[in-house]
Amino acid sequence: MRPFRRHLQSLGYAILALSSLVLALSGMISTSVQQEMQRRAAVQNWIAELSIDPQNAGTIAAELARIGQFEAECAATWSCAGRIGRREPLLADVFPAPHRLTAGFEFSEAYEHALARLLSQLAAGEPPNEVEVAAAQVELAAQRAARGEPPDAAPRASPASIAPASAPQYDPWLWACVQKARRIRCYVSKDSLHISPIVDGNQAPGPAEMWCAQVGLWIQQDVVAAIAGLNHETVASDDRSHTGVEHSAVKRLVALRIVGYETARGLWPIPIRTSPGPPACAGRIVPRSFTTRVCNAQRDVVRFALVVVVDQRDLLALLDRICQQGFYQCVGASYASTPPEDAAAGYLYGPEPVVRATLDFEAYLLRAHFRELMPTYVAGRLGHESGD
Repeated sequence: MRPFRRHLQSLGYAILALSSLVLALSGMISTSVQQEMQRRAAVQNWIAELSIDPQNAGTIAAELARIGQFEAECAATWSCAGRIGRREPLLADVFPAPHRLTAGFEFSEAYEHALARLLSQLAAGEPPNEVEVAAAQVELAAQRAARGEPPDAAPRASPASIAPASAPQYDPWLWACVQKARRIRCYVSKDSLHISPIVDGNQAPGPAEMWCAQVGLWIQQDVVAAIAGLNHETVASDDRSHTGVEHSAVKRLVALRIVGYETARGLWPIPIRTSPGPPACAGRIVPRSFTTRVCNAQRDVVRFALVVVVDQRDLLALLDRICQQGFYQCVGASYASTPPEDAAAGYLYGPEPVVRATLDFEAYLLRAHFRELMPTYVAGRLGHESGD
């Protein structure tokens, strides 16, 4: 019996193995298995073709085209940055070092004329002085005489004595204030701009002094252009006949200060002839802004601050205009109501709501545009030689 059972077990195992083989063969000839085998065969053929000719001309051509497009876009971007960020110095032969002994005096004179043009561009002025008040008194006296009224007393000795109920046609000081506000577009005092000490020196300024004055002038030219353009548009859009301070967006430029270069070693101040300006202008400057940007191999960072009296509806437009003038970014802003002392000092801003805004900016000067012009001492202070 036992040999017979062994034969039966062997026969069973054989039948089981044959069944498994049949099932495997049936799976091999199924549609899904055939598709997978065909896919693998195609992949093997593709790999074989690549091994025969590893340089795929189509792929290489597409990659070269992509690289060419990228380089063209970079060149166009750099060209646009050059148009926006490039500045021309006042004199062509003073940087990086003057070629003649009189170049420093010539630069100082050109610098003063450039500052005067900024005031002219703003159609700027100050509150009336004593001469203008005296002229207003004569004018009012003539008007009263024409109306048959008795002559009035002498003009007030101090603007602080103005009474709110005073009528301009009977007060020479108020009359002069009104007439002055109608003739100008923006109040700017003589010390509102950043003035370099080179204007007061009896000796020719050195290359570094002239460079700091030049950088400050470039920034001030951009800021003034933004203010003048905005004021021109707001006045032009007004259908009333008056074009004075009342209808300007920026009523007064209180202070514009070029603070200095922001370097990895700290702030390098740009000299100024007068004090740093009103506390609001100096108090907002901190060692680092939230951007944490400093001078590096691509750009030099210059901090500057602006204090203006502006129509509160045009504050954002002013920020936008300044940033459009160059590579500028606002890094701090605050505003408050104008103090009552302004009216007592002769500043008339009109009936619309205004604010006194303090704005901090960073200017980014591309090194590639100024490297050849920059004096050696300045380049060393800013880390050009070390590649910081």
